[in-house]
Amino acid sequence: MDMRELTREQTGTLIELMPDRPLAVRLTPGAKVGVAAGTVWLTQEGMLEDVVLTAGGEFVVPAKGMQVLGAVEGTALVRIADIHAQARALRRDALRQVGRGVVDFVSRRWKVLRERVSRAQPPRPVQRHCSSC
Repeated sequence: MDMRELTREQTGTLIELMPDRPLAVRLTPGAKVGVAAGTVWLTQEGMLEDVVLTAGGEFVVPAKGMQVLGAVEGTALVRIADIHAQARALRRDALRQVGRGVVDFVSRRWKVLRERVSRAQPPRPVQRHCSSC
């Protein structure tokens, strides 16, 4: 069985399911699984009954748990829309951008500081007033 976490790029795109090669995913409640072509068998951890969807059919994930999808006959195309996964990916990307911004800011400030230090006069020796000090 193919167990994977969907990336933001995969969420909302068509995923091809092959016969005899089910796909296991963990989707958040409210995520939608839509069938674009073929027939898909879907089971979810904690649900007593399985679901069979044909082209145009849609399943809304009711609770947390693992979902297993499989093509019934031939290949099938599914589209998974998980707004919570998309939101997590967007937050992760935003944090990366903030991190890059901080690194850029520190790099610019470090460059300015190095330039100031290189232009600064060397420190003068301290003059002592008495020989015993």
